[in-house]
Amino acid sequence: MNITSDKNDTIQVAKPDCWDLKQVKYFSDENKWVFFNGKNLGCRSCKNTNVALLKSQGVHCAKKWINDDVCGMGDNIKKQQANLRKKICKHRNSKAHIYCE
Repeated sequence: MNITSDKNDTIQVAKPDCWDLKQVKYFSDENKWVFFNGKNLGCRSCKNTNVALLKSQGVHCAKKWINDDVCGMGDNIKKQQANLRKKICKHRNSKAHIYCE
């Protein structure tokens, strides 16, 4: 988790806008492979795996997870939260992610 403080000692956490600190802690604890890059999510396991090796095994890893470019989509916070939960679940259960772990 990327934590910084500003000149007023207000703690800033790099996290998706639709999540509060409790959600950041929950998803970070439940999915040790998730990391934050600004407001986006990425997968530590997939990022640290040789993509060429995955392709040779017939497994395709989503570039958005490798490039820390996963964000919640939707026109309100509830939809964005649901979208991120769905993306995390789908990625966690994907063949590529399982192979990388």
